[in-house]
Amino acid sequence: MNNHLLKGFVHDFTDALLGLRRRPGRFLLSGTGIGIGVSALLAMLSIGEGAHQAVMNQIATLGINTIRIESVSRPDNPDTRDRANRLTIADMNLVRDAIGSKGHVGGYLKSPAATVQSATSTKVPVLAVTPDWIAAENLRAARGRLLTVSDLDQQRRVCVVGSDLSHALNIGIGTLVKIDNSLCEIIGIFKAKERLMTNGTSLSPLDFRQLVLMPLTLQTHMGSQHSTLDGLTVALFDSSEQSILNSAETIDNLLRQPHLENQGYRLVTPIGLLIESKKTQHTFSLVMGVIAGLSLLVGGIGVMNVMLANITEQTREIGLRMALGAHRARIIGLYLWQSVQLTLVSGLWGIGGGIAIAFWVQFYAGWPIAFSTFALLAGPLFAIVTGIIFGLQPAFHAAAISPAAALREN
Repeated sequence: MNNHLLKGFVHDFTDALLGLRRRPGRFLLSGTGIGIGVSALLAMLSIGEGAHQAVMNQIATLGINTIRIESVSRPDNPDTRDRANRLTIADMNLVRDAIGSKGHVGGYLKSPAATVQSATSTKVPVLAVTPDWIAAENLRAARGRLLTVSDLDQQRRVCVVGSDLSHALNIGIGTLVKIDNSLCEIIGIFKAKERLMTNGTSLSPLDFRQLVLMPLTLQTHMGSQHSTLDGLTVALFDSSEQSILNSAETIDNLLRQPHLENQGYRLVTPIGLLIESKKTQHTFSLVMGVIAGLSLLVGGIGVMNVMLANITEQTREIGLRMALGAHRARIIGLYLWQSVQLTLVSGLWGIGGGIAIAFWVQFYAGWPIAFSTFALLAGPLFAIVTGIIFGLQPAFHAAAISPAAALREN
C-alpha cells in the first residue's frame, strides 16, 4: 500500500513537471510576481538584519548600561564653547549623588590632538579623567596599573596609554613621555578595547587603543565646582531597560536646571538608540512587508489564472484520466503540484534577485546587510504557501469536471 502511494506521489510530481515544461514562457511570466515578492522579502529581511547587527555592535562598544553626557558647542559659534554653559565638576557631583551606589559616574577633559613625544612623536587624544570614568568605561590594565584616587589627590604626573600607542612609540612602564609641554611617567598600559562607534549618535569618537589618560587634577581644580568638563560617563550596575531610562530622565532633569538658559550638553543612552532602531526597523519592515505581500498576492492571482487556462486546455486529458480510474484526489494533487512547482521555481530565482538587491543597496547606499537562515528559507516557504492557496481553486475545479462532458470537448 505504501509503495503504491509512493509511486502515485512520484508519478503525479513528474506529470506536474511535464505540464510546466509544455509552456515554459507562460509559466515563467506568471511566476514573475512571486519572484519579485520573494526578492523584496529577502532584501527587506537582510537589510533589517544588517541594521540590527550594526546597532547591536554600536551598543556593544558604547555599553548597553551606560549614559553618556557631553558638553556641546555654542549655537552661535561652533568653534568655541561657552565656559559658563559647559558641564562642570558641580554637575558631576550632582549626578554622582543622584546615582549613588547604583553605578559609576566619571568625568573627563579631552585634548583631541595633543603631541605625545618619546623617541618619536605623534598626535593622539589625551583625556584627563577620574578613576570612576575608567571604571565606567570598563578599562582593564594589561601591564602596570590604572589611575587611582591617590593620583588625583596628589596630582601625580602619571599617565596610562593604549596598547597600540605603546607599540607605536615603543614605550613601556616607567617611560617618561612629553605631552605637549609637560612630562608624564607611564604607570600602565590598558588592555585593547574597541573604539567607540558613535556614528549617528552626535557623540565624539574615541579610540581607546590610541589614547593617553592622566589624572583630571592635572588639567582642572577638583576643589572648584565651576571647573569645566567635556563629558560624563555613567555606568549602571542594573542594565535593565527601565532602570537605565529612569536614571537618564533623572540626570536630564538635574542638569536641565543649571543649564536652563542654553542647554550646554547632550545626553545619549545606547538603550535609547536600540529602542529608536527597533521603531525604525518596524516601520521599514512594515512598508517592505506590504510591498512583498502585494507582489505575492498579484503573483498568486497570476498563477491561478494560468492554472485555470491550463486546465481548460487539458479538459479532454482530465476526462480521460478520470475515465481510466483516476480519483478526484489524484487530479487535485496533480494540479496542486503544478501550482507549487511553479511558485517554488519563482521563489528560488527570487532568492537570487533578493541577494542581488541587498548587495546593490549595500554598495550604493552603504547600508549593512546580513543574511540569516530564516531569511533564506522564508522566501521558498512563502512561495509554496502561495502556490497552495492559489492553486486550490483551480485544482478543485479540475477535479469537478465530468468525465463524459470532458471527453465530448473538441
